[in-house]
Amino acid sequence: MKYPHWHIIRTAPLQEIKVHDALYAVGISVFTPCEIKVQAKNQYEALKGTERQAVIYPLFKTYTFAKVAMNHPVLMDLRDRRMVYWFLGNEHKPYRLKQDAIDRMDKATGYNQYDPRKHSLKHKADTPEAFMRSGFEFKEGDYVQFERGMHDNIPLMVVGFANGDRDAKVMLKAFGREMMQTIPISELILLRTGKRKVQDAA
Repeated sequence: MKYPHWHIIRTAPLQEIKVHDALYAVGISVFTPCEIKVQAKNQYEALKGTERQAVIYPLFKTYTFAKVAMNHPVLMDLRDRRMVYWFLGNEHKPYRLKQDAIDRMDKATGYNQYDPRKHSLKHKADTPEAFMRSGFEFKEGDYVQFERGMHDNIPLMVVGFANGDRDAKVMLKAFGREMMQTIPISELILLRTGKRKVQDAA
């Protein structure tokens, strides 16, 4: 039987994903909202034109959420290794969150949560098309921008895809009006993540 309560775990800086992986590996339910971008490691790598990599940005820095007991061996090991500080709570009692609170948070953050089953494979995609087929780089509703050039600071909303997902349809403002343009995805990078549209129940 799995542990029934969600808790807020405070992690050391930059350890959110490692803690998530460690808990997930032993079957613990973990929730870590994040934003994922495909980008060069740094400006030097960008100028060299080297292959871009997956960079994961947790939305709640130094926090993750898990259904785990305070005395779980993996959690104790993470604490001994100073990857986890402890539970967020009051008077030595950890806060408990209900599943609907996690669900609301998931919806509010655009359903963009870290998932080791798919995000661990992202770096193996070696073409823009492969990134898009895996739903990795950006999706409909996200805002993108040109990677370089005179229009590289203009936000463009993705409204669809074409040509076997090799091109993105974006809304571009020019000459005082909005126009839909089709741009090769290899020329675009993610600017910010939009919220996924949720269909109303029939």
